[in-house]
Amino acid sequence: MLLFIPKLGTRLRLIEDWRFTLHWDHGNANVWQSLGYGLQGDAKLTVLPRLTVLVLECIYVRKARAEFDSLTFIIKDCPDARLRAITDRGMARGILRFWTSLAESHTMNVEVIEPKLGKP
Repeated sequence: MLLFIPKLGTRLRLIEDWRFTLHWDHGNANVWQSLGYGLQGDAKLTVLPRLTVLVLECIYVRKARAEFDSLTFIIKDCPDARLRAITDRGMARGILRFWTSLAESHTMNVEVIEPKLGKP
């Protein structure tokens, strides 16, 4: 296995469905509500479909606080219409940002999408 630590801004495309736990948290609120999970609640098993494009926004790792290790992503494109930045009616949903644990991010099967020249 080759070690790969993507830099912030890296675009990743899921090459298979990805199951992870989405925690109720202000950082996950827009995705939580877009999926129809309500205003708040417990953690939910969530599936992002194959071909979803994610951008790595933040890597949070601390030596003494491993339980908080996480990655934050922005959903740039998704086959699931509920997770698109623009609704079918042309309304903006805002940035679809979420975090997940570092351990769960290791279960993602992705390909790196090369950025277009001059654009992050």
